[in-house]
Amino acid sequence: MNRKLVDPFKSVALPEVIEEYLDYGVAKCCAFNRRGTLLATGTEDGYIIIWDFETRGVAKLLNGHSVQALPDDQQQQQQRAAPLAAAVTSLAWSRSGRHLLSGSLDKRVMLWDVLTGELVHEVALSSGVTRVSLSPRKPYTAVASLISTPPVIIDLDSKEVTPLASIDFKASAEKPGQQEMVANHVAGVALLSKSGREVLLGQLRGTITLYDTASQQVLDVVKLPAAVKVMSMCLNRQGSLLLVNCSDKAVRLFELRPRQPDARSYSAEQLKQALEGVEAGRVGSLLHPPEACMLAPCTASFTNAVEKNQWRAVALSGEGEHVAGGIAGKQEHRVYLWSRLYGKLERILEGPRNENIVDLAWHPTRSLLVTLSGNGKVYLWAQVFNENWSAFAPDFQELDENQEYVEAEDEFDINEKPAPPAVDGDAAEDAEVDVVTRERLLVFSSDEEDEGGSDEPLHWLPAEVTLQEEGPGGGQEQRDAAAGEQQEEGSDTSSEGEDAQRGAEELILDKPRDRKRRVRFEDSYATGDSEDDDEEMQPSGPGTARGGRTGSAGGRGRGGRRGRPPRYAGAGAGPGRGPAGGMYGAAAGFGGPGNALNPGAQQQQQLGGGVYGMRQQWPGTG
Repeated sequence: MNRKLVDPFKSVALPEVIEEYLDYGVAKCCAFNRRGTLLATGTEDGYIIIWDFETRGVAKLLNGHSVQALPDDQQQQQQRAAPLAAAVTSLAWSRSGRHLLSGSLDKRVMLWDVLTGELVHEVALSSGVTRVSLSPRKPYTAVASLISTPPVIIDLDSKEVTPLASIDFKASAEKPGQQEMVANHVAGVALLSKSGREVLLGQLRGTITLYDTASQQVLDVVKLPAAVKVMSMCLNRQGSLLLVNCSDKAVRLFELRPRQPDARSYSAEQLKQALEGVEAGRVGSLLHPPEACMLAPCTASFTNAVEKNQWRAVALSGEGEHVAGGIAGKQEHRVYLWSRLYGKLERILEGPRNENIVDLAWHPTRSLLVTLSGNGKVYLWAQVFNENWSAFAPDFQELDENQEYVEAEDEFDINEKPAPPAVDGDAAEDAEVDVVTRERLLVFSSDEEDEGGSDEPLHWLPAEVTLQEEGPGGGQEQRDAAAGEQQEEGSDTSSEGEDAQRGAEELILDKPRDRKRRVRFEDSYATGDSEDDDEEMQPSGPGTARGGRTGSAGGRGRGGRRGRPPRYAGAGAGPGRGPAGGMYGAAAGFGGPGNALNPGAQQQQQLGGGVYGMRQQWPGTG
């Protein structure tokens, strides 16, 4: 996709209809790379499919979490213990797109080399993985959210796993109206910031804690209203907005500010002292004033006030102007789209009936949305395409209705003098034109300023061509043998033509209108290839011609002017009294010689068939 040719108005428009769907296994999660050229989906049986999003084809297949990837002695045991234990639940790309992190219910996290398909790192955890997040650059650090244990920070090089202690609050018995901090090891939802320097942890008791990735010390604690449970979180492309899906059926938006150089971090003891005396009903940052906190709440909140739906998955558009939320209904496939600035509901996307939403993702650079249904299909939502003719001619004016153009009397009478050339002709011929150097287009501005080296971005995967090995004796000998057998079959067609016609008629009566069914009648083929019309050829009997697009074989030819599959073949019988076959084949059984639609049957008989060609099973008599 050439970013210079993208319409800036269409890039912010909203998706409207399902453009296409991808089907390979039962998809459970999906993730785009930073450019949006590759889409990764994780399946229920442990496979990871990487799609080329431009061609919508499978570019790579990774197999590490599936039962087939285990040793033989562990496959049956794994299938009996947990049939869905190998399901891939979350995927995360590196900044360059060369590495992909996957988490599964088999309690393993794997880092893949996307180009080669090799497994780079594998780390075993204590519980099934529900969400993974990857740092943008090497050395890679991962954060994994687990089912029954607290989230962990993983150093993929050393395979060191560090659990995160969640911050919980309870009412203070000594000081009524206040609360005290309690460190609990409970499950939560965690993800890394865009820089990878901070970890955001959403907890069950309605708090979001920011940690320093290197030291695991606390940077800030933000309390949500009504102590709602954090269901899921996601960042926008720039990493400046945080979208939080809460258990009170509301989606809240926060602004994630960059960390100041003099920002203070708190250890467990320091945090306990800093939180002493905090009011129980306080909402927002508990450590900093509103103007100095890293996570500032925005005024916008997105909810369905009428139906009160709980949201299964949420996402921000690539430019951050819209918010998408997929409902958690069992038999509903609906996506709500809001304006981020005004909080207004702008569109509802209605998907297939009786299919729930499992996951969704917004394309990073285009107005395109991907949703995963409960049956495993990947639906692609896009805009309705309308041809923009002004792109070909800037002065082209689009009309909504017909208008009569009145030509001016002197419109074509004025002959303007051509403008002088901007560059002298001799100087233009002597100038050197560089056709080797490619100008680099930084479509993502500062997002690409430090790219290069060994971690250069991977946009597409090369096509892999697999050649089928030929059998013993070589492929040419096999083709010659097949041609000889076909030649022998054709030599006997004159004596078996009538039997082939009768069998064809019986078959065509069962499916008279099935034009998509490819039927091969080997006994009714004529021998050899089509010849020139000037050569004399022996008649091959009724119904024995291969046929063509515009004629059938009478006494002069085996085919028409252009060959086509046998199911469209016409046929001639006898020596023929006109050109080879009819104009478009002959049709018997529809009113005699020629075509019943054409009253001039005698005239068509002289021309050697009817006007409109019929199938080979309905021989002509021309």
